[in-house]
Amino acid sequence: DLLEAWLPDEVAEGRRLSREAAVAGVIERYTRGAVFTTERQLARLFGLRPDEVARAVETLAQKRTVRADCAIDGWPGRWLIHTAAAGDPRGAERS
Repeated sequence: DLLEAWLPDEVAEGRRLSREAAVAGVIERYTRGAVFTTERQLARLFGLRPDEVARAVETLAQKRTVRADCAIDGWPGRWLIHTAAAGDPRGAERS
């Protein structure tokens, strides 16, 4: 109630979002700050199903907001990287 009284337009806008759009938005904002993560970590952190995370990552990758399946020198596994952080290609390459 307090948030709605303070920011009624923003709350109304949030209620109009589909779950899929909301998940993609949360993942984009988190990844922008964290720079890199994995789909598994995102699912655990936000309590989402892996298929929801995969769909959101695919949507964000198509929009070129994130790069998926990246290698990071010295780190095992494949990573999801926000494109704003990928401006310096050292250490991250796409397979």
